[in-house]
Amino acid sequence: MTALRPGVKNPSTWVTMFLVLMLWAPYHVVADPHAFNEDFDSKEYCDTAYTTASWDTVSARLELPPFEILASGSASTPDTANDIALDGDYAYVAAHSSGLQIVDVTDPAIPTPGAIFDTPGRAYGVAISGNHALVADNTSGLQIINIMNPAIPVLAGSYNTPGKALDVAVDGDYAFVADGTAGLQVIDISDPASPAYAGDYDTPDEAQGIVLHGDYAFVADGATGLLVIDIADPSSPGPAGSYDTPGEACDLAISGDLAFVADGDSGLHILDIS
Repeated sequence: MTALRPGVKNPSTWVTMFLVLMLWAPYHVVADPHAFNEDFDSKEYCDTAYTTASWDTVSARLELPPFEILASGSASTPDTANDIALDGDYAYVAAHSSGLQIVDVTDPAIPTPGAIFDTPGRAYGVAISGNHALVADNTSGLQIINIMNPAIPVLAGSYNTPGKALDVAVDGDYAFVADGTAGLQVIDISDPASPAYAGDYDTPDEAQGIVLHGDYAFVADGATGLLVIDIADPSSPGPAGSYDTPGEACDLAISGDLAFVADGDSGLHILDIS
């Protein structure tokens, strides 16, 4: 065994200490007293002059304020605005007894009302398909309006549905109309000048709103709630599912696997449609 000179420690001890420090260091970093306090249980490091967040020291968390929504612009419609569809620089508004109101929104701060196409009854819903605006009119059914020139809308064709047309959605050559007590009406619009009956599904209550999602039509059917209708074959729509909401379903929107139902006096209901 080699003798060590006085004052020199055993090299193996240094090696051992080095290895221990290497293993210990990543998990035992000494806190910087000036570092950001991520526990939020103190306002010691809160920038009270510039922060827009709320430092909740009780629950030890940082809370961001709600989104601030600012008005950009507005335009008056001649009657109640019931529905809206956007296409390019134009907004197409179903304006009740005034029919279809076209608004130029090129500059959102100064939207400019343009042409009006007066449908026979009351315009409740609107959808865009290519150069056509499809309007759900409560007394005259489906109105197909040529909007190739938004300044001069022209009637291309119409189909008088058996019920009260309240909403409309489009997929390819077919328009799907929420037709009140007549349920779902499917109209072939491959020839806009001559729309024709393609199929229907008699919903239990009053079809008021409709959204298409894949091979399904989701219908807000009043007291029945949400109906899911298989439209893989538009000529033969059939039941796929339903959910009885507590109120009266009058409209809906879909995002991913969730349906958001406007349920009248019962408020908003969110349903899993995966």
